[in-house]
Amino acid sequence: MHISTIKTQESNKKIFIVLLISLFIFPQELRSVFGEKIYTINILGMVSLLLLVLNNFREIDKKKLILLYTTVLIYMCSAIFYENKITTVITTMTLFIIPLSLTIIKVDKHTLRDILKWIIWILNSIIIVITAIGILEMTFHLNINIAISKFMSQRTQELMLLNSFMGDNKRLYSFMGHPLFNTQLYLMFFTLNTVYSKYFKGESLPTWVLIVSVIGIAFTGSKAGFVILCLAIAALFKSNSRMKKILVVACGMIIAFKLGLFDNLISRFTAGSLTTGRNEKWLEIQSMDLFPIKFFTGYGRGFTFQFNSYVDWASAAFEYPARMFSLEFGVMVTALIYTFIMVIPTIILLARRHYYLFISYLIVFLDVNTFNGLSTTGDKMLIFCLFVFLILNLSNSMQERELVSD
Repeated sequence: MHISTIKTQESNKKIFIVLLISLFIFPQELRSVFGEKIYTINILGMVSLLLLVLNNFREIDKKKLILLYTTVLIYMCSAIFYENKITTVITTMTLFIIPLSLTIIKVDKHTLRDILKWIIWILNSIIIVITAIGILEMTFHLNINIAISKFMSQRTQELMLLNSFMGDNKRLYSFMGHPLFNTQLYLMFFTLNTVYSKYFKGESLPTWVLIVSVIGIAFTGSKAGFVILCLAIAALFKSNSRMKKILVVACGMIIAFKLGLFDNLISRFTAGSLTTGRNEKWLEIQSMDLFPIKFFTGYGRGFTFQFNSYVDWASAAFEYPARMFSLEFGVMVTALIYTFIMVIPTIILLARRHYYLFISYLIVFLDVNTFNGLSTTGDKMLIFCLFVFLILNLSNSMQERELVSD
């Protein structure tokens, strides 16, 4: 390996350590103690992305880089017509467009393995802590997260306080944030452990990962998340014996039901539709044609919640990232964002016939598009782009291995 290449990959590792610290050791909620600006924008994360682009500039696909530049320019040109403050434009780019650069970064297989090991170790630790707190809260009716919430944003403190009075309908908040975001973390925990076990260890997924995933998502009360997890288990969880797989899942489900771990989830399934009224509200908004979605421009960052001033609970209709982006930024900018996080990964994985990786990607992609996390303030877009980066680089590594074997 060339000396300059070795230096580049070693620098990549150091930069990724800083990025992971900014995302998971000092997550967005805990950053709120330093003030709203630090909470909104992950400064360490943005610096890390800039350094990664500069450090890997020669290796980056220039077509993708030009497309990223085009996305920035189109957003800035269109924002002139609907944004009043330059700070809003900068914040929007920082939250939703600059993170896309992570999806076009390419590292070698040795660097990828180290990065993946670090992420899995951090994510496993976080998930174990979240689940342990959840079990203590649900089983012994404690309010551990209320004490932790003192170090979190004002909005999350209010939601967690309200959640503490929900009784049997209580959902799993954590120091990482909202139950739906916790669902995303559980699905990332499941899929990343699955692909790491398969491609780097040559083993089946440890059963404890499956059990923790089921219990955790049951605690979050996410109906869509639980359905997606069931699909993930059916498609990705491998066992030496099909009968063993069925018995493990069945026994785990029976025990969980007996312990009442699924009570909240069951009540949410029986209380309403899978989308909890979002699609019904969307149809209502569409029939009114009050603020129609535009192609080249939008109504500005934050308009989704301003819509509530005109129609009660109107924001519920836009609690899907594609809809919220389209309303606020226009269809063109939305399409460009989804080119990086949906179109390019799908084309690459299917063209290479990396179906197992595609399913792993699809599991998390479907989940992040069932709630508004990607389109709200914080690190959620950056964390999802990190996931896309891992899947695409694992695909690159497999592709190189296949070419060598040929």
